[in-house]
Amino acid sequence: MALPANGTPNFAFGCHSLTGGVPPMEKQDISDVIREAFEHGIRIFDVSGDKNPSDCERLIKQELQGVKDALVSTKWRLPVSLELTGNATSDLKAIAERSLTMSLRNLNGIQVQTLYVQPHSNPTIMDLLVELFEKAKKSGHVLELGLLNASPEKLSSKQKEYSIDVVKMEISLLRFFNRQKYVLEIIDRGGRVHAANPLGRGVLARTPSSKHQVNDRSMLRKLMTELNEISKKHRVSPSRIALCWLHYLHRGIVPVLGTTNPSHLRQNLQRSRLTLSNEEFTRLMNLAAARSAAEAQGVLSE
Repeated sequence: MALPANGTPNFAFGCHSLTGGVPPMEKQDISDVIREAFEHGIRIFDVSGDKNPSDCERLIKQELQGVKDALVSTKWRLPVSLELTGNATSDLKAIAERSLTMSLRNLNGIQVQTLYVQPHSNPTIMDLLVELFEKAKKSGHVLELGLLNASPEKLSSKQKEYSIDVVKMEISLLRFFNRQKYVLEIIDRGGRVHAANPLGRGVLARTPSSKHQVNDRSMLRKLMTELNEISKKHRVSPSRIALCWLHYLHRGIVPVLGTTNPSHLRQNLQRSRLTLSNEEFTRLMNLAAARSAAEAQGVLSE
């Protein structure tokens, strides 16, 4: 199991970590991270994780304006709940159109790759949003329609019938087996799955320590110990092994990396060839599956 010849798998960069921090990042630091991502082959910059993506959109425009192959994934700024009574349908259409216009103005020529929408159980809302998306796609403003923070329990059978290009959800060694079937369904239909928090919200980037308790039966500790042993063998970081494992699951899974540290990003995107043996991949797979099963049964000890 080896990565492509250039050594760099297909990643996206999550820009939400660049804004809203306390204290806020310096402009030069933001520039360094974005440039580092681009120079290491990342072309998709995802701002959909930000509560207000406008700030991120403007940052991307400032740093990558004029770069022809830069792409942005953003989202519709829509009310979480909207009652379709009276003029609500027309109100929703106006809100959605204003949201897209705002993104296009903020990005000022940078192509929108994916336009995400939160999954709605009301088919009327989804029908309207798909209609607006098709219009934007024909005009060349948007390339793909995506579902944001989607999971099997949130989606009705009706929504699964929509022509969705990308689904973004949390996937990592710690979060895969409880949604494996749905992930494979999306990919089998020709879509992609963008993996948010591919390092388990930072947990998989650490080495085992007392913070994870000293219970030998801890499934998390066993998984992280194995991850650490494999990383030492390959002389790379545990996070790189975790990302490599995730990428090998299927070429249709795209990890979305988010960091404020250029050196961390560089470490995870090193171009040297990295190969996991079938045995290493399977050991991690089995430990991750066992942890997921224990969590589902409510017997997880961590």
